[in-house]
Amino acid sequence: MARLPVVRRVGEGAAAGVGAVVAVAGTAFVALLLLDARRLGRLDRLTAAVVAMAAGAPARLAATPSGGLPVAVHSRIDLTPLGISVVGAVVLGALVLRRGREGLLLRGASAAVAFTAGIGMAAWTARGHLTLPTGASGAMASPACLTGGGLPGGLTGGEGLPGGGGLLSAGGRALDGGFVVGVGSAVWGAAFGALVVVGLCWLAARFPAVAGGLRGLRWPAVGAAVVPLVGAWVVGGAAAVGVGLLGFPLVMLSGLPWDVHTGGMLACVLDGGTELPTGGPLVLTSAVLALGFGVAVTAGIYRGKGSTAHVDLTDMLIQSTQSTCQSTRESTHPATAAAGTAGAGAPGGRDRPWRAALVRAASVGLAGGVLLVVLAVLARVSVGLSAQAFILTVPLVDVRLAPDPWVALGVGLVAGAMGSLLVAAFVSWRHDAAR
Repeated sequence: MARLPVVRRVGEGAAAGVGAVVAVAGTAFVALLLLDARRLGRLDRLTAAVVAMAAGAPARLAATPSGGLPVAVHSRIDLTPLGISVVGAVVLGALVLRRGREGLLLRGASAAVAFTAGIGMAAWTARGHLTLPTGASGAMASPACLTGGGLPGGLTGGEGLPGGGGLLSAGGRALDGGFVVGVGSAVWGAAFGALVVVGLCWLAARFPAVAGGLRGLRWPAVGAAVVPLVGAWVVGGAAAVGVGLLGFPLVMLSGLPWDVHTGGMLACVLDGGTELPTGGPLVLTSAVLALGFGVAVTAGIYRGKGSTAHVDLTDMLIQSTQSTCQSTRESTHPATAAAGTAGAGAPGGRDRPWRAALVRAASVGLAGGVLLVVLAVLARVSVGLSAQAFILTVPLVDVRLAPDPWVALGVGLVAGAMGSLLVAAFVSWRHDAAR
């Protein structure tokens, strides 16, 4: 009989993991459907590839001109569709926490195993054929590059290969391509992400302040995701919504400076286009979203404190600091410590709410900074393109994009703490007005 609760919790955790995988796959499928990706290949295989990439796996592509020419173009894409990743994390965390604190670690471990296995199966099936339209390789054409002196035999100009099509133009032929996704990277990424989500669930169950902060983020997070998608629909239609589903968390990083590095023989293709449109109103967008994060988390903490008698995490930090300071005073100046203890009951502790507010603001600011740094690290993009003709392999283009993590940390710290202090000031004003 004792085994029955264990089996049930393991089953609940496995169901949570499977549910998160289904949510991830469903969101990826809808995004690809909106992007009309059916023209490129089978939607089920492409969906599996996006699911695996959401766990951090790189994708490898290869394309050859139809007709049997001994020419191939290889590409490696390191890109994480953060929108899909966030959907998986939110669904997994919500399903694990749904049954409460009892048996959470067992449910979480089972959910992590099931989620990792599901992502691994998706990565295993993420391989297939791509049908690239005629002229896709011609998009690489640039007057600055077509000088005939880049590669031996003028391969970039189209004079060094049979048929006069060149390595990149392929003589107007359609390109037959294929893709595959790294299974090992997907499994490791899914396992690590699932363990992080389970750890956050444990913190939320252990500390009511964390649970209140996460609850406070629910509707603001929904609004921060829905509003850009609606704007994308108005501006760019269904395809823009598909792109938004894949990367809506990048809105928080839109105003940060991005580093762009280009290399390779065809880096001239990107001449004049290596600067991203950051700054201006986009900086305000990032700051407002980070400020909203601080406001929402702190409001959720205050709301949670009003409905529970548990000790707040901030109170624990303050009590620990006070006890440490008290012990130090007692060991150095016993008489002063005794006098301070005698007057502790007087109204001299009226500054304690603001001390708690400052500690809470520091905690929320730190959480906001960590969140933006994690997003900045996951938002890095790397694309490499190389060409192979006969036995000759030449690196053509290497592009790397990355937001500045230090700026992300600073914005998250400052804006999150300011949002928390704004809520504390409002609560204090309401409290004084109610007297």
